[in-house]
Amino acid sequence: MYAFTKVGDRSGTVDRVVARRVVDTQWFPGGVTGKVQIVASGADFGGSGCGFHDGNLHPFSRYAPGASPSGPATDPYDRSKALSTTKGCGSVSRT
Repeated sequence: MYAFTKVGDRSGTVDRVVARRVVDTQWFPGGVTGKVQIVASGADFGGSGCGFHDGNLHPFSRYAPGASPSGPATDPYDRSKALSTTKGCGSVSRT
């Protein structure tokens, strides 16, 4: 979870972006002892603005312009489900 506030905002209002990252690794087959290979990786983000394609997080709040969330609400803390494979901009059920 990343907490942020707008520069110069002394009101104490804080917004959050929830990041869930998964990195699957394995010991490098036939490699030097202690080497690890990344097999797959992925991430889901909740509270990040929509419509940006620059690789950065854009916290979705009163500070961030962009498309509004339009997908189904998901729980970013629910690790019983795989990372989302759908494109688009959903919303989170809790932060």
